[in-house]
Amino acid sequence: MKGRRLFLVAVAAAFLGPPIPGFAQSTPADSYVPYEDDEFPQWMHDLRRAEVVFIGSFPITLLLASLSYEAFRATRDSIARTPLVDRAEFGSFSSAERTGLLVSGLSLSGLVTIADLIIEIAGRRRGDEAER
Repeated sequence: MKGRRLFLVAVAAAFLGPPIPGFAQSTPADSYVPYEDDEFPQWMHDLRRAEVVFIGSFPITLLLASLSYEAFRATRDSIARTPLVDRAEFGSFSSAERTGLLVSGLSLSGLVTIADLIIEIAGRRRGDEAER
C-alpha cells in the first residue's frame, strides 16, 4: 500500500510539477523567418482551406441536420396521430438515426467545402484575368 502511494505521488509530481526544459532547443528570437508567398504550392493552400472549412462547418451542419430531422419527425408523428409527440421520446434518436444524422452532417460539410473551393478558384481565376 505504501509503495502504491509513493508511485501515485511520483506520477502526480511528474505530471503536475514544473516542466523541465531538458530537451528544449534554444534559439535566438531574431532567427525567425516568416514564410514566403511562394514557399508552398497553391494546392496545399487550397487543401488547408478545405480542411478548415470542412471541420469548421461540421458542427453547424450536424446541428442543422438534427434540427431538420427532429422537425420532420415531429410533423410526421403529429400527422399520424392526433396527440402531439410524447415528450419522453422527443429528442432521442435510435442508433440508425444517429448514424444517418452523422452521415448527413458529414455530407453537408463536404458540399459546403466543395462550394467554397469552387468559389475560391473562380475568384482566383477572375483576379488573374483582371491582371492581364
